[in-house]
Amino acid sequence: ASGKHVLFLNHHGPLPVNTGGVCGGEATGSHLLRAASENSKAGDLRIFVGDVNADANSATQQLMLRHMFRAKFDWVDAIFASCPAEAGRVLGTGGSDHNAISASFR
Repeated sequence: ASGKHVLFLNHHGPLPVNTGGVCGGEATGSHLLRAASENSKAGDLRIFVGDVNADANSATQQLMLRHMFRAKFDWVDAIFASCPAEAGRVLGTGGSDHNAISASFR
C-alpha cells in the first residue's frame, strides 16, 4: 500500500443529454470540480466516474478535461482522474443500455 488517499466520485448527470440541466454544462462541470477540490488534499488521487449525460464534445466534459485527465469515455459515460491512466477499456454492455468502461492507475 502506498499510503496515498483516493477520492472516488460518482455522478449521474442531468438530462436532456448535453444540456447540463437547468444551469448548463459549464456550471455542472464546475460544481463537480469544486466537490473534488473541497473533499481532497494536494497529492490525493481524484477519480471521477459516471454517466455524465454529456458526450465528449459537451461543455461539461470539455471543462472537466481542462482540469483533469480523461482516462476513458464511451458516449456519455466517462472516467476522469487527477493523473493519467495506464489503460482504459470499453467492456461491453453486460445487459445495460450503456457500455461498461474501465481504467487502471498506478
